Amino acid sequence: MKIQKYSFGVGDRFCHEGAAQLRALLKAREKFGVDFVPVWNKSNREHQIVGTEPQGTRDEADAAVRALGYKGQYFVDADHINLGNVDRFLDCSDFFTIDVADYIGKSGSVEERFLPAIKEAGKIYRYIAEKKGPDNFVTEVSMDEVDNAQTPGELRYILRELAKEGIPLQTIAPKFTGRFNKGVDYRGDIAGFEKEFEEDLLVIDEAVKEYGLPANLKLRSPNACARIL
Repeated sequence: MKIQKYSFGVGDRFCHEGAAQLRALLKAREKFGVDFVPVWNKSNREHQIVGTEPQGTRDEADAAVRALGYKGQYFVDADHINLGNVDRFLDCSDFFTIDVADYIGKSGSVEERFLPAIKEAGKIYRYIAEKKGPDNFVTEVSMDEVDNAQTPGELRYILRELAKEGIPLQTIAPKFTGRFNKGVDYRGDIAGFEKEFEEDLLVIDEAVKEYGLPANLKLRSPNACARIL
């Protein structure tokens, strides 16, 4: 399963705004001439807080698509999953954000800090592939819920090792410099973030060529609800 070039993560914690969200993306297509693929997402943590089940996100997405007669690509993301909670998402999700931030070390060499997380990502990916079939979902690896940002050099190491694990990675979510919180201004050095982001994009371009990762590999941008002014 291959996601198109432009995608947009859609979060609706109470599953009431699916049609309105899809309508907004369709209006964006009319204005900019670009197809934005909606990816409805809700994490296990959010389901626990609200008291919902993953199937509800699938039902919301499907209902919005039917209501608007949408014919394009869309996905339902099992957001920030691990081996302990992925089973409840298997039947209703076709996009899996594998969160291995808890396995990232805080000290030591690059290998010592990141290799355990990379190995865990491989283990989770293979489990999902065994249950769903390797061609029936999109894979993202998330390492962003940590204190320290990953440098472009560290990202290059991470992508190389993820490739060795045989993960057909289409999206990577590293931790960026600064703080991104929902609905408030970015806190940090904007010029420094811009430089880091551009360097990460160059790393991804090289990693696709050198390590055989999917050509459509994306760098997931930071929390879209944060404003960078």
